[in-house]
Amino acid sequence: MDGLPVTIRLLDPPLHEFLPEGNIEEIVQELCSETGADQEEALARIEKLSEVNPMLGFRGCRLGISYPELTEMQARAIFEAAIAMTNQGVQVFPEIMVPLVGTPQELKNQVTLIHETANKVFTTLGKTVGYKVGTMIEIPRAALVADEIAEHAEFFSFGTND
Repeated sequence: MDGLPVTIRLLDPPLHEFLPEGNIEEIVQELCSETGADQEEALARIEKLSEVNPMLGFRGCRLGISYPELTEMQARAIFEAAIAMTNQGVQVFPEIMVPLVGTPQELKNQVTLIHETANKVFTTLGKTVGYKVGTMIEIPRAALVADEIAEHAEFFSFGTND
């Protein structure tokens, strides 16, 4: 991919896909006995994160907004890898795709966070790489306000499989 743009989509699965399968109460009991965490608090947290429609709910960019460290970690890894490859003589052009954006505010939040993370990495490593931040228009709301989302995006991709 030397010299070509590579699009990296940030984490987007619903949280329930990260939960272990099986009897949640037994799993929580075992986890809490190993870690000393409070079992009732752990179960309450799991209950709070459960959703009626997890495919459109708390996932994608909304995870990154609620837990900015998820976006920061992914962006940092992308920029550090891009600089490492540049140091090896490979031309890299990362394009970071923010998933499941439904409003301009959601994308603006994530773009700002990604730019801030890029600046931190570039300062720390003393080198920069060019990059773009965009999104996929994949939910109906995003299609309706695509003109407003475009104010914060450097590229669009259109999802047609949903």
